[in-house]
Amino acid sequence: MNAAGATLLHIHLYTFTEGGGISGVAVLAESHISVHTWPERGYAAFDVFMCGDADPKKALSVFKGVQARPHGGRRT
Repeated sequence: MNAAGATLLHIHLYTFTEGGGISGVAVLAESHISVHTWPERGYAAFDVFMCGDADPKKALSVFKGVQARPHGGRRT
């Protein structure tokens, strides 16, 4: 969110069974970002909506750098 110039208000994540995927939403002052993951398929989907001066395209490099892991963490 910082990369896109957005203001984070709240994050809510739901983790499915151990090693399962997550669904979540980041509520932004400028709109929201949602995520759904399927680690068994190596797949994650993000929806990014922003208005005002925030630039959602600047968030893409952050999403591309994140790789799904079975425990829901992120590889650095």
